[in-house]
Amino acid sequence: MKSVGLALLMCVLPATACCHESSARANGGGGAPLLPVVVGGKVGFADRKGHLVIKAQYDATTPFSEGLAAVKSREQCGYINASGAMVIPKRFDWALPFSEGLAFVCVDGKVGCIDRKGAWAVRPVLDRGLRFSEGLAAVEIRGKRGYIDRHGNVVIAPKYDGALDFREGYGRVKLARRWGYIDRSGKPLGTLRYEYCRPFSGGLAPAKLMGKWGFIDTRGVWAIQPRFAFAREFSEGLARVRPIDGEGNIGLFGYIDKAGRFVITPRFAYAFEFSEGLAAVCPRQSERVTRSSGTYGYVDRTGKMVIRPQFEQAEPFAHGLANVAVGGIDEPMDSMRWGYIDKTGRYVWAPTK
Repeated sequence: MKSVGLALLMCVLPATACCHESSARANGGGGAPLLPVVVGGKVGFADRKGHLVIKAQYDATTPFSEGLAAVKSREQCGYINASGAMVIPKRFDWALPFSEGLAFVCVDGKVGCIDRKGAWAVRPVLDRGLRFSEGLAAVEIRGKRGYIDRHGNVVIAPKYDGALDFREGYGRVKLARRWGYIDRSGKPLGTLRYEYCRPFSGGLAPAKLMGKWGFIDTRGVWAIQPRFAFAREFSEGLARVRPIDGEGNIGLFGYIDKAGRFVITPRFAYAFEFSEGLAAVCPRQSERVTRSSGTYGYVDRTGKMVIRPQFEQAEPFAHGLANVAVGGIDEPMDSMRWGYIDKTGRYVWAPTK
């Protein structure tokens, strides 16, 4: 599912960019950010009362992060501030949101990092780069992945086939088709043995072994044994999972606590993480229901539906608002109209495209 912000983010980035994040995370800290909106096929920004404050004039943008947003027009990217002023001129092929004071950008096919003044913090000599997280960033150099610090020093050698953000002291790496975790010194947490794994959150991380998902702790020990067809990291104390019964049948989505007990019984065709006390869910069981299409509403932590199902796509809440889309389930993605709702389900920005 792509929010307005994320959909636009992916327009700014190259197809090979190794970045994906929810709008809540992309918006970053620093108070409630402005909202990316589409008007007449162009992108601008609205405030959180639904007033257009930066004219819809760009071909694509990222969400605001750390006070700046990347914008694209005429095939080049730069950065604007919350007043709409172009504070870092357009000169990049693509640009990522700022994270920990730095942003990855691309010039002539090579990737580097700039600071908030647009000066090079890491010269453009990399093949790919992820955002900084916990002081380190995953990068690709000559076809292999490793990690650099904020000065561009290689601190974990590029020897992996895949590398993703650090979270709670551990990064995820892939070698010879197996995933696992390493600490900031590069020491593995056990062996790289998982078919895939997700970030740590609240001391636990989802990992997939022999076709089933469970949760490991920071010792690499199973805290919740692998028994799910699907699992994602904990958010606000709950994790979304799909159980597998004794005959191998895959169940619906529900939510478990850190003891592995179902707090919200499996009954959704699809479900997303909790954010600010609410989670987007799709109650309708249909072959058409996927991560990016369905009829979504929002439930609270008891499983009660508090915003009725009415959206074709729905993002997590961030700073009291959620990005949602409406349009026929059979319509193509680019025909969707996007808006923002508050926690009562009222539109702050009516759907537009």
